[in-house]
Amino acid sequence: MPYRPAPRQLPVTTCVSRTVLSGKDGDEKFEDAVPAFSNPSAAHCSATPTCVTRIADSLSHRRSLVTLHGRFLYNRLPKPFSFFQSRAATCRTNRRPKMPSKHPTEPPPDTRVEAAATELTEVAASITKAYLKAAIIVREMEKYGRPWELRTLLVSRAGLAPDDAETLLKLARIPEKHKAIRDSNLSPAGIAALVGARDEIRAQAFHLLERGQRISANDIVQLEARNDVNKLSDAARSLIDRMSLLRSMATENAPELIFPFQKRVDRLAGLVRQFVQDFVESDPEDPNPFRTDDDRYLWTHEEVSRAAASTLREFERLFGKGAGAKAKTGTEAMKLWWAEKALRRLAAGRFAHVDGMSFRENDAGHAGPGLLDALGYLGTPAHVDDQDDRPRRSHLRVLELRAGGGGMAIGLMAAGFAHAALYESVLKRAKTLRHNWPDWKVRRLNLHKVPESEFEQYRDVDLVAGSPFIRKGPNKSLFGEMTTAVRVIKPRAFVFEAAIKLKQKSRELTLAAAQSALSDLGYRVSRHVINCRNFGLPQDRERMLIVGLRNDEPGVFEAPHLEKPILRSVSQVLGPAMIRHLTPEHEKPGIAKDSNQDVYNRWAGRWLHLHQHHVLPTIVSQDGEGRDEWVRSWKDKGFRITKVRKAPPSVDEVKSIDFVPEITFEALALAQGYPADWKFLAEGEGIVSMIGESLPPVVAKAVGLSLRTFLTGERFDLRKSLLEPVIEAERIGKGRKRLRKKDRFPWEMARRVLEGEPIKDVETNHMRRKIVQYAIADLESYRAREDEIDLEWEKRLFPDGHPD
Repeated sequence: MPYRPAPRQLPVTTCVSRTVLSGKDGDEKFEDAVPAFSNPSAAHCSATPTCVTRIADSLSHRRSLVTLHGRFLYNRLPKPFSFFQSRAATCRTNRRPKMPSKHPTEPPPDTRVEAAATELTEVAASITKAYLKAAIIVREMEKYGRPWELRTLLVSRAGLAPDDAETLLKLARIPEKHKAIRDSNLSPAGIAALVGARDEIRAQAFHLLERGQRISANDIVQLEARNDVNKLSDAARSLIDRMSLLRSMATENAPELIFPFQKRVDRLAGLVRQFVQDFVESDPEDPNPFRTDDDRYLWTHEEVSRAAASTLREFERLFGKGAGAKAKTGTEAMKLWWAEKALRRLAAGRFAHVDGMSFRENDAGHAGPGLLDALGYLGTPAHVDDQDDRPRRSHLRVLELRAGGGGMAIGLMAAGFAHAALYESVLKRAKTLRHNWPDWKVRRLNLHKVPESEFEQYRDVDLVAGSPFIRKGPNKSLFGEMTTAVRVIKPRAFVFEAAIKLKQKSRELTLAAAQSALSDLGYRVSRHVINCRNFGLPQDRERMLIVGLRNDEPGVFEAPHLEKPILRSVSQVLGPAMIRHLTPEHEKPGIAKDSNQDVYNRWAGRWLHLHQHHVLPTIVSQDGEGRDEWVRSWKDKGFRITKVRKAPPSVDEVKSIDFVPEITFEALALAQGYPADWKFLAEGEGIVSMIGESLPPVVAKAVGLSLRTFLTGERFDLRKSLLEPVIEAERIGKGRKRLRKKDRFPWEMARRVLEGEPIKDVETNHMRRKIVQYAIADLESYRAREDEIDLEWEKRLFPDGHPD
């Protein structure tokens, strides 16, 4: 056999080729050679596909080597062939970078909504600017033509509608107001309504725009309606409220039947009036004023009863059975309740000789009006005097949901609202409310557990207020429960508040959904932002208000605004609470240099000077990435916020003038505007969250006064009102119950005890001596106060001393 040299063997420790097998009948494609890790200095060899195939064939009894798309795919190889294992590991570590996905991750819906809203804001601003630019062009054109000629030119040449041309002509005449319109991004429809309104309405609208409040075309209409209502007398307003209530209570497609029903009631009232004239004596002292011996008496009595029964059936068909009890919306609802009750008594024959001609105490717990007077509410209204200059005043009631530590409750009470009830689910917060103001009816209950039947008892309140956002817990919002309360109660207005944070943008869809649901209930819903710093608080923190006004209540909510803000710094508000041991100026020369007291005095002076213009960041603690920045910002404002303590630093604690004190609970409460004597019945973080999450009382008072202006038409000097204390400090912990019981206090007994008689002789019942002691304490306090007032007047009247 001829000599055939052995084929040249390719050392597997030098290199290996990468092949891509197409899988088509052994068709192979050779690619570049890859240097082996075992000999990195070796040059790339020019191995052929046949070499690689031979290597693979020689290893077929162990494992097969397969390559796919330029990568080795291998299974566990025996140790003799560790090269392939190591090479595969090298391939894994040198993999190609992961290619970007063909479907990139889309931003979350809230982010997209926020971006779209920002873009729409820019578009709206450009539309307003373009409209104002058109007005400027029209103003220039007025120099060369008369108004009616310009109007025709704008319609024929510029292609404007006649109404748009008229709007541009009017807008061109008020160039001094263009800045306010531009800053508010007022829509073209709003501009048209504004320039077309009456002078006094236009002045009110521009007043709101210049304060930074946004308005719409509908707001202009509401301002006009409110202006008309303010000119009405109380009787005319009552008539409007009455007809509004009857229309709202009427069943579907029945409002047009109200007038015929009123005519029927007039006929029934005529029968009752004739019955009284014919069969009732005018002498009130007559024990039997009804002429029952008259032959016509019983027949006429039956005729009135039949007519009343027919009218009652029409009433139930028009308004529903028990309409008076369902319409719990104030004075007008009470009048409707009495009217329905009178109609039922007449229909049942319970009048005249049976039960008389008026209501008894057992009808409603107290005596009511006469049957004829009550029935008149359902009849045709009498003519009233429309004009009246007297301001409309009324007592307003509020239901507060998630009352927290009482910040909003204090402010609304200071604005003149009486609380029907306060709901709070946290035990310590409920105890805090009860302890500080015992008059409040506090219900400790989760809102999602409150049945609708419980909300129905508050249908006579004017305002529903609350804080829907929850900082911690599975449910971050209680808008659903508060929307249910608004739907059942139907208040004249509502206000919900929350602090604005960076995370607030993630709630944009939640807010939009809530506003939409509330609008569907028949309310005009708007959002307002208020900065607490403008109302005398040493913190730069914004609060958001969601305000709803019932559609049948004319007017616009004017967000509280101060032309001259009340600005106070950290040093002004918190200085007295943090620096308690400062030496008076006249005693400082006697303090030894570098003593503890001297270091304290120098630190206190430096601290007050450094922070005389500073305001605090947000009070509620931050978690996660923002905590370090939050702690640093507090330190820059003069406090260590990592721990809150009960007492301010002592003299011995201050070691240098660079000392940074830990803030106290009292200082936190003062920064939020709480009265100094308000007690928080919690510990540690519970107090901090109770303070930080609540609406500052002074801000709540400002909001309450604005709502009171909307509901009653009363006007206030806002700055003067806010400079007054939000609450009488001496009544904290007592409320007003003590004052309401003064007429039942044994004042005469207290006077006798103060004159020297033993209390045992004055009040023999030992169970009632405590009440006498209360009366004595109040009487002594009253007399001491009177003496102080007398002394003060004496000083004013006689500054040089009392004359002999």
